Amino acid sequence: MGVQPEKDDTQVEVSFKSIHFLEGPPKALSATGPIYNKSNIQDLVALTRKALAAAKTTDEKDEFLSLGVTIPGATAPGSGNTAASAVGSLDINFNRDFYSADVTKEAGHLFDSASVGFVLKKGNSDTSNPRHFQAGLKFRKTILLANRANLTTIRNSIASGASSPDAITLAAISNLQQAFLRGVIIDNAGYYEGDAKGLRISNVSNAVYNLQAQVASVARALSSQTGFWSFRCMPAGFELGHNLTATQTVNAERGSLARYKLGGQLNLHYQARDSARRVEFEALTIHRVLFMDENGVDVKTNRVITIHSGSKNWTEASLRFYFGETILNHRIGIKVNYQRGYLPPVYAQTKTFKYGLIFESKDDDTSGQ
Repeated sequence: MGVQPEKDDTQVEVSFKSIHFLEGPPKALSATGPIYNKSNIQDLVALTRKALAAAKTTDEKDEFLSLGVTIPGATAPGSGNTAASAVGSLDINFNRDFYSADVTKEAGHLFDSASVGFVLKKGNSDTSNPRHFQAGLKFRKTILLANRANLTTIRNSIASGASSPDAITLAAISNLQQAFLRGVIIDNAGYYEGDAKGLRISNVSNAVYNLQAQVASVARALSSQTGFWSFRCMPAGFELGHNLTATQTVNAERGSLARYKLGGQLNLHYQARDSARRVEFEALTIHRVLFMDENGVDVKTNRVITIHSGSKNWTEASLRFYFGETILNHRIGIKVNYQRGYLPPVYAQTKTFKYGLIFESKDDDTSGQ
């Protein structure tokens, strides 16, 4: 004791040769901890971002590519029906942030991040092809459901660049990590959605404005910090827009569209302690209510038809296995995927199992934004 840390030290160790308690023999105690100063203050910023982060969904990944062999829904396990044959399938997600606010500072803006991206889901049979393409801009605002006093403590520590161990700051970060609900995520997005037919966008397309709110949980440990689970709940979302194209049309009318949606998503993953091997399970459902008739597509004739107002549900679940191998700093693995329901703008009835390869970026949460 009494030794002053050097200017660039970032770790501190405190030890007692012996300490005596009244009800027991003398004990030797020691502990180590970080020192945050100007040389490593970004470590504290990163730790804070991690504490405030929510798990990303597949649709939010920087890059996600799935190449699969699809077993169309006409073939049910144990049914003896062998009429359906395996065909190819393709799922792609791509996102790029072009603006990100500093979560360690007080938020005084309308949104925290802005990104551009697209989603493609398609197959090669009538029962396995949602024919869904979506591309556009998204502006996100995250309302943290965190204790304001803890946030203030952390922000003040970062601003001051503390030069000694700060147990209060570390305790504040720990408190943030213990809160079950991470925050409310509000998205404002404008995008183009079209019919992914073959190698082109054809038949029908819409311009859509999407406003939705989600409640995100923290990633809770399942087994000694190697397994985690999290969820998202979307109590309300609204999609408003107008039909842009309707070629080869039986229904020549081009009109507006208005939809309400709600849904949820559950994520589970387990990662081996000694390697990058991991297993993930993801399940989601989105229930849309169409307030107006829309243009859709008859997948047998490829002609535009009227999709009447009412309910359309989409459910998807996947089990993924990663073996620790990477290519270009991206994970590779295999997955079993189930899809059922309807996606705009085609609203093709989909019921399928997919088995195939996946290639994805390692951004598992929003701490990098």
